[in-house]
Amino acid sequence: MQSLNTSSRCTGGTPPLKIAIIGAGVSGISAARHCCKFGNHLSFTVFEQGLHIGGTWIYTPSAECDDMGLPLHTSMYKNLIANFPHETMAYCDFPFPPTSPAFPTQLQTMQYLENYCKHYNLEQHVKFQHRVDSISLQEDGRGANHKRWAVRITNLRDKSVLHEEFDGVIICNGHYSKPFFPKLEGLDKFPAEHLIHSHAYRTPHPYANYIVLIVGGGISGKDITLELSSVAKEIVWSVKQPCAGDYPSNVNQYPCIEKIEDRRTVYFADGTHKNVDKIILCTGYQYLFPFLDDSCGFTVVNQKKIWPLYKNTFNAHHPTMAFMGMMKPLTFIYRDLQVMWILKVWLGLQQIPSTNEMVADCKYDTHVVGMLELYKELATLCEMPTPTSSFAGVLMQHFEKVYFNHIISKRYSYHLITSEHWISYVN
Repeated sequence: MQSLNTSSRCTGGTPPLKIAIIGAGVSGISAARHCCKFGNHLSFTVFEQGLHIGGTWIYTPSAECDDMGLPLHTSMYKNLIANFPHETMAYCDFPFPPTSPAFPTQLQTMQYLENYCKHYNLEQHVKFQHRVDSISLQEDGRGANHKRWAVRITNLRDKSVLHEEFDGVIICNGHYSKPFFPKLEGLDKFPAEHLIHSHAYRTPHPYANYIVLIVGGGISGKDITLELSSVAKEIVWSVKQPCAGDYPSNVNQYPCIEKIEDRRTVYFADGTHKNVDKIILCTGYQYLFPFLDDSCGFTVVNQKKIWPLYKNTFNAHHPTMAFMGMMKPLTFIYRDLQVMWILKVWLGLQQIPSTNEMVADCKYDTHVVGMLELYKELATLCEMPTPTSSFAGVLMQHFEKVYFNHIISKRYSYHLITSEHWISYVN
């Protein structure tokens, strides 16, 4: 077992642990809130390249660049409604207002995040418009066994460059900013002005009265299909597996795409073909960590998995680096559990296995299978109460509706009666 040489952090005898938190989205502000709990035992700074907290929940009408001309981070579209009921979304010690709808909108969720920051006075710890350019592992002068993280930051306001060293780094920059574009024959010949990734989708109006091809049957594909069905002439929906549900009559499901010809004719695996006017690729995202150099000791496998990442949290080779929010889909409480475990390990209150043992255990990927099991395991690891049967019941019943009958999933409301009982009903 490893103690990370921090066994006396909470009992005196060593300087406070110095932590860098990269990003002020859902994970970053959770990390900040829990760092505040440890007072004199650590100091921390949150680096956020944007102007606001919120990360992917920030909505901007532009799909090109942010307010500073940088590539846009957020993939939020205007009418998005959360996929999980707020009873299971909220941070562990900060519920949504009781008057909140079962499934909050983007605006309501952003208001919740802003209220969370105000309640815990978190923005004082955030350096806005500060971009992290590089993170590398370096010896701190006490020998090979004593290393710190060297971080180079650019102040985007005045372009000055800062150099700081930290004992621990928590990566919270999210994974919904770099679109994944599939390799489809003929896609490069389709008119670029009529082709986007869902990362750039904002409102349905540009698609009114057009035949729209939507590629992908995940959450974004389902959401955008339903939204566009009210304005588009027809939705041609290419999915790997048929999606259950009574979709509108102008939504027609097709199998995977074989090729695109003549700049608008799409051929499918079953031999059928269809002429389309516009294409939206709901094909997911790639992990992107351009600021982490080779000394960090991990690789991104197939652009969608970090290896070796112990329990979706610790860099197994260098566990003073941790990641938050890399599993999907995630509710906010999962971030709380992650950071509580991270801080307990770093402060010497808990131990983790050896590097070899952690590498051998890196079996979980970011797929949704086993989500509740991971919640329970992480709660046990950070010595917190496991999710109640009430929480678990709501989470898993709704999880099944989202993935197997998305069209009715948000018609439900949930009411938690006690920690053991809950009811659901159709609005």
